[in-house]
Amino acid sequence: MKELKINPELRDFIPPLSGEEKKQLEDSLLKYGYKGAPIYIWNGYIVDGHNRYELCKKHNIEFPTEELILGDDATIIDVMEWMINTQLGRRNLPPQQRIAVVKKFEKKIQEQANTKKEESNQQFYGNRYTGKVDCSPNGEESKKDKYHTDKELAKLAGVGTGTIARYNRVMNSDDEELKKKVLADEVKINTAYELSLIHI
Repeated sequence: MKELKINPELRDFIPPLSGEEKKQLEDSLLKYGYKGAPIYIWNGYIVDGHNRYELCKKHNIEFPTEELILGDDATIIDVMEWMINTQLGRRNLPPQQRIAVVKKFEKKIQEQANTKKEESNQQFYGNRYTGKVDCSPNGEESKKDKYHTDKELAKLAGVGTGTIARYNRVMNSDDEELKKKVLADEVKINTAYELSLIHI
């Protein structure tokens, strides 16, 4: 049986299967053998199929693999973006867990927005361009850029920008217990948001 490499950063990027989901997958593999999509790999590392790989090794079940082709200059960020687009659509994750995953792309989205702004300013100002981008006086992201980032995150997560804003409000609060309950899907975002307003 072929040995595949595991990158903990990729393995832990998407929330793990619940105990019940993993048991169902194991029962299906034992009853029907390996069916469905192959285990996708990138540079020898598993990208999609960590649970299937683990269970196939446990029960000595053969499995197919397929190399993920993203181009010679692809980075782990490109791989993670592919994982979001592929796995979030497949998994029935609650909104807060979907947002928690795509929030890992917040810095990347901000960097992309700044790069585009720099390129636009370069074209407009020519040689006079200094390389600086618009931001608030203390160097923080402007409200316009913040809205753009939230809009992109909302699109990736499949939720509205209002949900992103409420999620941010809860996660920026000091109520650690409430944050844990939200991420565990014990408390919904809207409920948590209302509770966070009470404790201002």
